[in-house]
Amino acid sequence: MKTNDPIYQLKGEISVRKAVPFGLQHVLAMFVANIAPILIVAGAVKMSPEESGALVQSAMIVAGLGSLLQMFPLWRLGSGLPIIMGISFTFVSVACVIGTKYGYGAVLGAALIGGVLDFGVTVEDGAANVICDEEFTPIVTHYDGNFSNVRLYKLSDYTPEMALSHGVRANSRFDYDYITEYLTGKGLYNLNDQRYIF
Repeated sequence: MKTNDPIYQLKGEISVRKAVPFGLQHVLAMFVANIAPILIVAGAVKMSPEESGALVQSAMIVAGLGSLLQMFPLWRLGSGLPIIMGISFTFVSVACVIGTKYGYGAVLGAALIGGVLDFGVTVEDGAANVICDEEFTPIVTHYDGNFSNVRLYKLSDYTPEMALSHGVRANSRFDYDYITEYLTGKGLYNLNDQRYIF
């Protein structure tokens, strides 16, 4: 193997003769990985061809934008590496079950909730399946002035000092007590063990 070949270097300049077939390979792999899960779920929920087409187009646009952001980072967003973003097959079986029974809207709702929900499933012989240890992980979106340097923190890692430096304070009352008072006042959050209450 030629270690001085540009293809093995982080910022190596590859010749057009190599770049075109390699680029085409990535594009074709991206198309298959993006389209197949959508078509499987769309078929399960009996989505019309027009809706399926719109969904495929939306997925390709978002995957393209995500890939560009990975390759050409903005601020701290993106890795600066040639990473192709796309859709995962992981959710397909669950989405098909939910979508078949409740429709595609329920699939989207489940995806939104499942993004922050953490729970366990206990299976015992001769007994019904039991969902246990259910909780949401509380997240704080933090940014500096002018919406710059955006980042996410678990509330358990977020400090009162960090809250005082939040960019939102320029336009509103915001501090660590505001967050905890809101959540505990709504009866949604247990401050002692840092978890949401169901």
